[in-house]
Amino acid sequence: MVDRLILDGDGGTTPIAAPLGGASHDGFNVIGTAATETIQIQANQQTAGQVTNFAANGDTVQFAGSVTDYDFQVSGFGLEITDTVTGTTSTISLNNDIANAASQLQFADGTIDAGIDSSGDSPAVSVGGQTFADGDSVDPNNVTVGDATGIGRGGDPVEPQQDFSLSDSPNVVDEGGTVTYTVTTNQALSEDTTLQLATSGSDLGGNAAEAGQDDFTLSTGSVTFNAGAEAGDTLTFTLDASRDNVSEGLEGVQVSLLDENFDQVASETTGISNVPTGNTNQLTTGQDNVGPQQALETTASNDTTQGVIDMSSSSDGTLQSFDSIDSAGGQSDELVVSTIGSGSGAVTVNPTVDNTEQLFVSNNATGGSDVLTYNTSNTSGTNEFWSDGSASGSTTEISNVENTGAVFGLSGAEGTLRAVFANDAVSGDSDSINVTATGGSSATIDTDNAAGDTDVVETLSVTSTGGEENTVLTTDNSSSSNDIGNAFETIEVGGTADLDLGIVEDDASDVATRTVDAAGFEGDLTATFGTTDASASGGISATGGAGDDTVDLGNLGSTNVSGTSIDVATGSGDDTVDLGSNDYSGDTTLDGGAGTDEVIAAGTGNLSPGSGATLNNFETFSAEFQSGSSGNVDLSNLGDFENVNAVVGSGGLAGAGSGITANSVGADSNFALQANTSGGTELGFLDVRLASGEASGNSDALGFTIENNAADTGNGSGTFTIGSGGDGLVLDSGDVGGNGEAEQVNLTLNSANDQTSGDTDVADIEFTSIQDSTIESLDLNGDADVKISAAIGGSSSGNTVDAGDLTGFVDLTFSGGVDHDVTGTANDDTFDFGSIADSGDVLNGGDGDDTLSVSASQSGSGTTSINAPETSNIETVDVSLTANGAGTMTAPAVAALDASNLAGSETIELSATLTSGGGGELSIARLDNLADGASVDIKGDATAGSSGAVELNLGGSGDSQSINVGLDASGQTVDELALDASGGSNGIETLNLDVNDGSGESDTNATISDLDVANTTTITASSSDDNLLVSNVTNGSSIETVDLSDFGGGFEIAALGSTGGSVTYDLGELAEGVNNQIASGEGNDSLNDTASVINLETDENDTLVFDGIDNNLRVNGGDFGGDIVDDTLDFSNVSGVNSTDDLTFTGGNFDDDSTSDDTQISSDAFDGDLVFIDTNVNTFNNDDFVF
Repeated sequence: MVDRLILDGDGGTTPIAAPLGGASHDGFNVIGTAATETIQIQANQQTAGQVTNFAANGDTVQFAGSVTDYDFQVSGFGLEITDTVTGTTSTISLNNDIANAASQLQFADGTIDAGIDSSGDSPAVSVGGQTFADGDSVDPNNVTVGDATGIGRGGDPVEPQQDFSLSDSPNVVDEGGTVTYTVTTNQALSEDTTLQLATSGSDLGGNAAEAGQDDFTLSTGSVTFNAGAEAGDTLTFTLDASRDNVSEGLEGVQVSLLDENFDQVASETTGISNVPTGNTNQLTTGQDNVGPQQALETTASNDTTQGVIDMSSSSDGTLQSFDSIDSAGGQSDELVVSTIGSGSGAVTVNPTVDNTEQLFVSNNATGGSDVLTYNTSNTSGTNEFWSDGSASGSTTEISNVENTGAVFGLSGAEGTLRAVFANDAVSGDSDSINVTATGGSSATIDTDNAAGDTDVVETLSVTSTGGEENTVLTTDNSSSSNDIGNAFETIEVGGTADLDLGIVEDDASDVATRTVDAAGFEGDLTATFGTTDASASGGISATGGAGDDTVDLGNLGSTNVSGTSIDVATGSGDDTVDLGSNDYSGDTTLDGGAGTDEVIAAGTGNLSPGSGATLNNFETFSAEFQSGSSGNVDLSNLGDFENVNAVVGSGGLAGAGSGITANSVGADSNFALQANTSGGTELGFLDVRLASGEASGNSDALGFTIENNAADTGNGSGTFTIGSGGDGLVLDSGDVGGNGEAEQVNLTLNSANDQTSGDTDVADIEFTSIQDSTIESLDLNGDADVKISAAIGGSSSGNTVDAGDLTGFVDLTFSGGVDHDVTGTANDDTFDFGSIADSGDVLNGGDGDDTLSVSASQSGSGTTSINAPETSNIETVDVSLTANGAGTMTAPAVAALDASNLAGSETIELSATLTSGGGGELSIARLDNLADGASVDIKGDATAGSSGAVELNLGGSGDSQSINVGLDASGQTVDELALDASGGSNGIETLNLDVNDGSGESDTNATISDLDVANTTTITASSSDDNLLVSNVTNGSSIETVDLSDFGGGFEIAALGSTGGSVTYDLGELAEGVNNQIASGEGNDSLNDTASVINLETDENDTLVFDGIDNNLRVNGGDFGGDIVDDTLDFSNVSGVNSTDDLTFTGGNFDDDSTSDDTQISSDAFDGDLVFIDTNVNTFNNDDFVF
């Protein structure tokens, strides 16, 4: 026995020795790598190390003992080195050119260089500087021997352990034959281990030519041992030797196993033989007699006769009906026929052929009427009929076949191969037809009887070989009344290459059963049944093999399976059974076996696939519904699947009562729904719930995957909408009670494309209604933009909605009765809690610009107040408050939001809808417990015929609290804006008021009819270009500062009330073309221009009006030089000013041009002093001061 040892290429020294007592052990076949390696052949008196066929390529081989202990013999391009002490011989193949890198043979007393010398006319073996021919002996005394190595005898090294081994059977195979290789693991494996297969030509030690890659085909490119494999476990694969009809002698191929690093771990060499080779005879256009002792002579070996059939002129070919061929004594004689031309229609040849085992026809005539018929009535001894490379569209008929056991072969063939059997050739109840497909064939097999013969063949046997998938279609010949291709009771499938088997029949009413048996098949099988009339037969059965099989029953037709027995067992691979749209109400049993298996059903609505079927060992059920379907698709009878898939086409299942029901999904199952459309899809309802008895506790889960595959329409119509039928997404026991309840739903939502409307992203998937009263946890993930416009409720024990792993945005609506704990996405989300918002709700918006919407409504006297959820990471709170005080006078109508749970960093956008009956009834929109520094934007009008109010109250206490209020609607009116209306300790010391409608127009006005500012000391107003009118100020006695320094529009501010103190008005750059009016109250008020120039632009004719000044007014700062032109500082309405009241200007210059219509400072009620401090009075030329 020769063991195989594979070196690891690490450059070390590998000791080689035969084990003690190994009488049956013949040493090692050592396989090296591309690395430079050293092997050490050790020996002692009891045993010897022996190496067979080590391919030395710049490597070192160390021998125990002296050079003179060995005999050297040249063999081919190598050396046989025999140990004269132990009698063992080691064979070293020399693969290196001595000029580049010598292999070294090392002994105790010296070193000899060896290799191939290619410098002469032909290569020769070089040993110690001398060249030798095949068969020469080498005298070590006559060659150069280098330095001694000191290697001695003795030692028993440990024999290396191989992880894997490879063997072949047979070791030599004829062309057209198959070799089976067995891979054995010599160790237990803890993980899946894949070995790649590599092939190369081999000269079999100088005894063969190297085979090329077209001389053979492997069945696979790799083999995999599964985790848990034990030592001694095996895997097999095959090599098919190609039949090329060319005499090439013995050829060799080496098959190697490569590990994950592509290092060789085992190899085996195999011979491919087509010897002995007979004669090859070419037929002529005349009458040919081929046989022993003929001009065209055949022999006792395998002969080949070659002929041509002319399809354009049947008389011009070299194979004619008058030819006679006797191939005599070979075992595999061949008649090889090809066609030329086309157009003459049907051509028949009927030569006399004896002792020719194989017929190969390559038919290239593809015209519809160009049928080549080879009549075998004068043929004997032929048992294989091959369509060899025939073209697509060709038809080759083999007629008058006597032997039903013959092989009908397809080798790289397309077109149709038709077998027509002779009269009475088919008889009894055990006839069989054998079909072999190889070389990636894709062809049709048609079988007929002779005219008048109505017997049928019971079994069709199909063998698929080679490295490519073959396609074989068994067809019904509708033009023949004797067709038997639709009458097979059993179709047996074998081989190793993938096979696509199409079973096409128009009528099978005479068939007792229809069975496809692929139990022994190792490839992937696709078996597609045609329109079998199974209702008139004994039923249909299919058995799969080890591959990933598909059994397609979709073409049977719904009427053909009613009441029919159907039995499918797909085997151990990852298999698929396609039911089509048929109604399987009869005795149907489907078993997926081992692997991950799937059942597919398709329908057009009102479909209940599986209602009469027993489905076992399937992990996935997929339902495919056609475009524009309607009706209730009930998937409730499926049993316990790990995955349930539904695919809805364009138009969906829309309308009331239309949708998908799956009420028997197992706990922890997954449901997947796809919309495969070019535009939007609607689904009336999606009702997916646990099967009865599956809910076993408080943590039962359903998994969903919903995907919208629609292209983006750009107009917002590409959304996949679920709920157009009213019920929407049904997740609880609802009206189907008793089907179990799921507490957790994991919803994966994906979209192939972002749906948009113009430049705005819209929802990819929307749920317009939802039933979820049992749900405690709803997890949203995937990549879609999702809108749930229905109200999310959930279990009375609470509801958690987590969209943290969703990469799209969410737009969610919630209902009351439960506390919600909600987490948003990293994008811009919207959360609508409406009027059900409660302090028990928790909302984390996540990253992005997120919006919370809440609302409250009160009609008539009384207060309706809602509590904001506890928020974090929310940027905007959209508050809608509606108060209707019409008809009530006893108390106002108040709609309020308690904002105590808000984080305080949000912007509150308040829409207040206020109504009164015109009788002075008060309607109030109120925000309570606002955080210090809160921002409130008032959207639109807040008016009820002057009887409406917006009240803003802080929740904290202190002496420096502030609030930010925005007015951002064009022409907006607020009847009353009241700060700290409670009058308590929670005063708002600073009001920051921003007026900006965002339109860019400077003539839009925002009006506050009454500004109630109890406890407010500072009002800061800003605007980019819009105007502010404050008609009345109530409770303004605490105001000390009105800062208008950043106000870019016009302003008219009413008197602040009787303060008794001083108010400072800070002005910035005044707006152009508008009046800017301040009505001062009592006290010494100041008008400060500290931020920028009081800038009344040239030719604008602006008027700055100071109205109601009772005491001193001081205008500070201000650069009037050259800018105040044709404008007026108007004090005409100043009253009550006496001689002690001064109007003082500090700093600034006046225009000094020569015109008389420059700056006018006028007042008809001023009798105090006009004081100029640090003002250049020399510039008063032509300025008018009117008093």
